[in-house]
Amino acid sequence: MQIGPWGGGRSHEFRADHALGCRVPDPLCARSICPANERRPRESEADEAKVAGVSTTGIVGVAMKPPITATSFGSITVGDLLIEHDIIIRLSGEIKKRKKKLSKSVYGTSHTISLEEAKHVYEKGAKRIIIGSGQENNVRLSEEARDYFEKKDCKVDLMATPRAVQAWNKAKSRTIGLFHVTC
Repeated sequence: MQIGPWGGGRSHEFRADHALGCRVPDPLCARSICPANERRPRESEADEAKVAGVSTTGIVGVAMKPPITATSFGSITVGDLLIEHDIIIRLSGEIKKRKKKLSKSVYGTSHTISLEEAKHVYEKGAKRIIIGSGQENNVRLSEEARDYFEKKDCKVDLMATPRAVQAWNKAKSRTIGLFHVTC
């Protein structure tokens, strides 16, 4: 994978599927003009069943997680599904849109995760939550959310989204993912 700087010093990722020689920065490419997109279904084109979750198979009682194949400012690709909003990946592998309003109503921003959002994200039996805090590492946990996860004996790994994607792809079972895709 190659990384190249465009505008304002930001880096945008070239995905592996750019073998066709596309040199358009990923945020533009992901929206229409790259021939590589013909091979990548976009969320708006996917049927509702696929958007609601990724099928899981495997050992009974062990959740199988979908791999994250790319991220850039404003998007994340789970398997071959391009998603242009924040997501939660459940223990079952189901992909859900993040309910940012739970935090925004308390703090005026979705960059601080509230107790209510923490309760929504947590699932019984989770041992770890990986939080992708955005491309520029702007998301934080409130003290109440941190205490809640601690009481549930759920380890929290909060890091910039590109690093969180790497951690997610290496993670073992009983892990939840929350990924902020912008700043």
